[in-house]
Amino acid sequence: MTCQLCRADRELRRSHVIPAFLYRGERGDRDLGEPGGSRLERPVREHLLCDGCEGFLNDHYEQPFRREWRRMLAVSSGLRPPDVRFLEDVDYAAVKLFLLSVFFRASVASRSPFGPFDLPPADLEAVRDMIRAREPGPDTRYPIVCRAVVDRRGRVVHSVQVPLRRTRFARTVLTMVFGGFEWNVFATTTHVPEIAAIRLSSVGLLPLAASSADALAGRAGNGGSRLRG
Repeated sequence: MTCQLCRADRELRRSHVIPAFLYRGERGDRDLGEPGGSRLERPVREHLLCDGCEGFLNDHYEQPFRREWRRMLAVSSGLRPPDVRFLEDVDYAAVKLFLLSVFFRASVASRSPFGPFDLPPADLEAVRDMIRAREPGPDTRYPIVCRAVVDRRGRVVHSVQVPLRRTRFARTVLTMVFGGFEWNVFATTTHVPEIAAIRLSSVGLLPLAASSADALAGRAGNGGSRLRG
């Protein structure tokens, strides 16, 4: 079978689309919402990647991202809308390429709920090349906007939601919720001025706005929330 990342004909692993640790907190915290609806209860696995590519993603992206994710959780504690905090000295390449690898896996997966969730074909090829080359590119290329999902007491809620594809500022935006955060990837290689102040920056600055967990279900139902600069 063909590996979706390196395209070699090899035996494939049952890859996690979203790594299992992002379905819970570091202490095993669970989603505080009600079961069903747009929430994903269990990790989705599919034969996508060969053993070599699994190891490559783990070593270069997943483990470095996990360290940054712990920092994000600490900075986001007590955050409430409309507050914004800033995490400095972020490993821009590791965070961006890890997130793009998750969105890539979701795009090539065929199992529900990821079947209809696709990067546009040209962007899928570009993202594959970026991941394999370990090249994150400038922060205007596939820019990323992140929000902490918090309850009324400012606690981060560890929820995994059905992904969304929508249009914002005349660009395709892919949105996934996992690991206590809402991740928005703009499928564009050109500057989006409306998000310049809130995107992950190549100098290692990550703005973290607060997003209400109570509103997640409503956002999923109406095609997502507005992204404001």
